[in-house]
Amino acid sequence: MESPRKRMRCGNGDLPSVEGSAEADAPQNLFAGVCDEAMAIIAQYAPPPDVYHLCLASKRFFDRKSGDALGSRLLRTSLTSSLRRVLRKSGLTADQIELFSEMASSLPPDSVVISGSVIVQAALGETWEGSDVDIYCTAVAAPAVRSWLIRDANKMIVNAGKTYDPLAVEKSDDLYFRDSIHHVEGYGNVPEEGTTVRPGMREEHFNYEKLCETGKSINERLTNRRHIGTLRTFGDDFQTAPYRIETTQNVPLPFCLAQECGEYKVIDLIVCIAEHTSAKAAIEDFDITMCKCAWNGSSFSIVDPHNTFKRRSTISPTKRKDFLASYKHHYNSGAFTQIGQTLNAVKRDGIELPAPLLPKHPAKERRARNNELHNYAVATFQRIEKYGMRGIAFGDNFTEVTGRFRGRHILT
Repeated sequence: MESPRKRMRCGNGDLPSVEGSAEADAPQNLFAGVCDEAMAIIAQYAPPPDVYHLCLASKRFFDRKSGDALGSRLLRTSLTSSLRRVLRKSGLTADQIELFSEMASSLPPDSVVISGSVIVQAALGETWEGSDVDIYCTAVAAPAVRSWLIRDANKMIVNAGKTYDPLAVEKSDDLYFRDSIHHVEGYGNVPEEGTTVRPGMREEHFNYEKLCETGKSINERLTNRRHIGTLRTFGDDFQTAPYRIETTQNVPLPFCLAQECGEYKVIDLIVCIAEHTSAKAAIEDFDITMCKCAWNGSSFSIVDPHNTFKRRSTISPTKRKDFLASYKHHYNSGAFTQIGQTLNAVKRDGIELPAPLLPKHPAKERRARNNELHNYAVATFQRIEKYGMRGIAFGDNFTEVTGRFRGRHILT
């Protein structure tokens, strides 16, 4: 049986055992006078951390005589209510969330999950300003998820692109690197008919039917332009399955290209590379442990619940944490004038780079990879700093390490 410090599933899984812990020594009749139905009502309104720690206070919550342990049911109820409150702020109603669950259940297991900061907020019983909903799906499941977004959640696509830099995931032909993520699609709320919008560089009145007509050629439009913000061209893989942006059941695809995507976007659909049959492959590579928490439409996966529910997290895996600490030290020292020199100093510390280059990589590829590693460090420290400002504590004094890093992004 798992320890409270390991992954906990709330749905078809169990709470961690507390046998032999201080909590297990609490009086066994502490909650004897409160019926299960009343406890369920309390769980609907109580923050998940309170419910979690309540369940650790008595063995009653681990009794499986009637199926799922009471503690699992209560925590699932609390997490579900909390998630609905968080998603409501992003414009998703309870009915739309229910339809998401139905859509997810019609697909192979874990073909689509909601993860990232939204689930962290749900786990903590909080809502944060300025956070999008991140939905991860397999390439095969993407058409069904798009249909839910457009038909059921009343969203429109506002941008798409390969915005995730490849890092330390897979090597192909010992030369090029690939990420678990193929591309990201941004979705925004559909405005009222006639509202002034800015598709591209111009202003015009919103017309849903016109945007649906535009959406019929979205893949051709994407492959024939440069990505706003990153100036990257799209590959021909958007022209054919499984990456072609399309829906199921002939659901129209309204496409309103937003010059400033953040002005409209509320949901990111992150599509995995075709080789992955589970959307969780994309979130397993996350640096901040608590961000790996996920919901697949029916059950929650809370990573490291003992720390997550106490607003604590770690950087993982260890070799990546060691790389960040060493890179910060050498970059801040001012002893090196080039990124490559700084990375060489990290290697002299005996630390493996997240995405090592091989001797036969061409010079241009090495420079691009060095810049990507630098940008990865910058982006990771920025995420840590953002979570630190939200009251999340990181082990190994990493919040302080983040505050002293003086790096900035480098254009690649």
